[in-house]
Amino acid sequence: VGCSTMSTTTSCSFLQCAIFTILKVRDVYPGSSFARHRILGHACWWSTCPEVEEYVVGLCESLRPATCRGRLHRLCLSIWRGCQGTHVASAEPSERFSIEFTGEPTRSLESLPP
Repeated sequence: VGCSTMSTTTSCSFLQCAIFTILKVRDVYPGSSFARHRILGHACWWSTCPEVEEYVVGLCESLRPATCRGRLHRLCLSIWRGCQGTHVASAEPSERFSIEFTGEPTRSLESLPP
């Protein structure tokens, strides 16, 4: 099943904004390492740290094929705190966030106003 470049680009942008917002509001990185950017017509938090931006953008781009095929149903983001010096496999995340895609949208993304 094919999909449009616009819809997958919009999905990737949405995921990036969601992840950056979680990282910002949960103080995973210093607040000064985020700035507002206008994405999809809304002011969204975006990382100003090149390494964090590269990682999140790369992650979302790697999910593009699954998004295009409608196979991305959920993205879980775990926040780990106090793990310094601890083997991560034995540690517990302090918070988990789930971004769910619950089915086919009622309208295609292309039909939505900018």
